[in-house]
Formats: sequence, C-alpha cells, structure tokens
Amino acid sequence: GYRSIGQSASQVLEGTYTNPALDQATSDILQEVATLRSTIPANSISTTIMPSDWKYYWDHAKEHTSSSISGLHFGHYKASAQSSYLTHFHAAKATVALTVGKSYDRWKQGVMVMLEKELGVNLVSKLRVILLMEADFNATNKLMF
Repeated sequence: GYRSIGQSASQVLEGTYTNPALDQATSDILQEVATLRSTIPANSISTTIMPSDWKYYWDHAKEHTSSSISGLHFGHYKASAQSSYLTHFHAAKATVALTVGKSYDRWKQGVMVMLEKELGVNLVSKLRVILLMEADFNATNKLMF
C-alpha cells in the first residue's frame, strides 16, 4: 500500500519477501532495505514536532532565505514564531502531515532556479540548478532529519 503497512511491506522489512518475477538487482535492493531496517530500532524517530523546536528553528532562520512558490516565505514564519498560538498551530500542522504520511499539495511543488556559477557566465553548462521548496516543508525536514 501507499503507506507500506501491508503484508508485503512487512515481509520486505523482515527480509522474507520473495517474488520470482523480480530481477536480481531489485531483489538485492529489497534485501538491503531489510538489512538497514534491522539496524534501526523500531519507533526510533518521533513524528512529533514540538512547538519549542519549531520556534527555535524559526528564531534562528535567516529571513532573507528564498523559498516558496506560494508566497509564504521565511519572514511569515519568523513572525509567526513570536506567537505561541501560531507556533503551536504550525508545529501541529507539520506533525499531522508526518503522522498521517501525507503531504500538503503546496509541499509537492517547487521552483527551480538557475544560478550562475561564475558571475556573467550564463552558459547552461556553467549554471547551477537549485529547487526552492516551501519554507515550512524545509523546516519540517530539517527538524526531522
């Protein structure tokens, strides 16, 4: 299933999944998934973002950081971190997305920006591409990982 909670997913994580239709490379990857899972304790990562962590992150973020196609930028979140109500709301919203295993539609979009590696040189081979994602999506990822 989408959230990897079915019988096959459990078998993959336990290293017992077999399917004769799989090629060797895919089988090796699934075996590696099981090996990695065995080294990570169950429930070792919390999907709860505490309001204090959310506030700390935004208190220390640089307001001029570029992000977001939606128009919600770092300044909005820095300002909202000054309100305990809004901090609680944003932390809870991120926690819901992590706990349920779904992302918000605006988290699925980004803006690709091409930057010059060398000033004045705009040859495609001399450009660096970055992907700007939503500010709260970036914060959620940084707090989780």
